Amino acid sequence: MGLFDDRGHTMPTTPYTRLQAPGTSGAPGTAARSRFACLDGARSAFSSEKGMSHACEALKALYLGPDDGPYRQRDASQRQDDLAILEQLNADANRQDPPCLVDYIEGGNGEHRIINDHLRGLRRSDHAARMARALCDTVSKLTPYPGIAYRATTAPAGVYGQTIVLGDVIHDGGLMSASALPQHAIHWMETWTAQFRDPASEHVLLIFDETVPKHMAAGGMLADHVLVTPDTPLKVKEIHRIEGDASRQPVVLVRLKSPAHPFEHDMKNCFTGDIDFPALERSWSRRFAFWR
Repeated sequence: MGLFDDRGHTMPTTPYTRLQAPGTSGAPGTAARSRFACLDGARSAFSSEKGMSHACEALKALYLGPDDGPYRQRDASQRQDDLAILEQLNADANRQDPPCLVDYIEGGNGEHRIINDHLRGLRRSDHAARMARALCDTVSKLTPYPGIAYRATTAPAGVYGQTIVLGDVIHDGGLMSASALPQHAIHWMETWTAQFRDPASEHVLLIFDETVPKHMAAGGMLADHVLVTPDTPLKVKEIHRIEGDASRQPVVLVRLKSPAHPFEHDMKNCFTGDIDFPALERSWSRRFAFWR
């Protein structure tokens, strides 16, 4: 058993070793490590806010591109980047494997569902509250992840683009699992998440940019696992609907960043678009941010 989708279902683990990227072998060298998270100037994550950003363009190209076994094909440079990311995530200083996180990732014991159902207000209990507090406290102490991360999820058709639009701020009451490698997020979407997708919903790939707070949470065989903590505010910067083709299903790409003043916006549920937290009056929201 392994990773979990947006509703808390369990996902199978990947067949890769802790530091092995798809289609690669051996340890990365200095040149690979220097490309960690593609943060070098030649690989700037985003272009102008007008049109499609480099991050969305790259994910679209990867999604529509050829397969390499069960995953999308990566070129030699991308594979080196992937190895550098995996090396950073799995370094001794970053990969701590705390027991509560290992149990949460493993999934077979149902802890992930108990915790996220509690955090999302679906099914509460004192037992779940204790588990959630322990895990969230642990996650908050994990090493921050500075790179881009990708998450496969689903939403009712039309939520992204109609109910949730550009400039909106969204959140998830639960923990949000993501992949540091985009081909892994695509794989989760096409294999595991697809099993649970309601016919009235659509596939969504979320892109968390470098400004979104995230934590390195690699564990077990999940070498590129990243976590976003509950109720992290996320500002919608891009929404692109990819129609797909004969071999690719339609998917919605959504790029998210950390908002400068989150409490000045209605905070919407990332699954439904419903307003969970109304905006605070501007002066009070600024004071609240100062008090924090």
